[in-house]
Amino acid sequence: MDIHVNETAAAWLKDEWGLQTGDAVRIMTRYGDSATQPGFALTLSLEKPDDVASLTERDGIRVFVKEQDAWYFDGHDVYVSYDTQADELSFDVR
Repeated sequence: MDIHVNETAAAWLKDEWGLQTGDAVRIMTRYGDSATQPGFALTLSLEKPDDVASLTERDGIRVFVKEQDAWYFDGHDVYVSYDTQADELSFDVR
């Protein structure tokens, strides 16, 4: 599983969350609905990386998934982008 964060998503995180170079954001599972895993969806949390299954860095911001959430992706990659209509980040698992 690889994590892909586009430039506008990284800029949104810096602007909306006030993140700076070296900060880290965890992609984690929560109860919800998605096409990837019924009954579960993805959310974000500002955390220090530990027990990392996958990590990427974009514009100085680290984005990671912990081992405990790797099951959700079932070997697929996650693409994080900014949705201009919803004014929030979106996740595409493929």
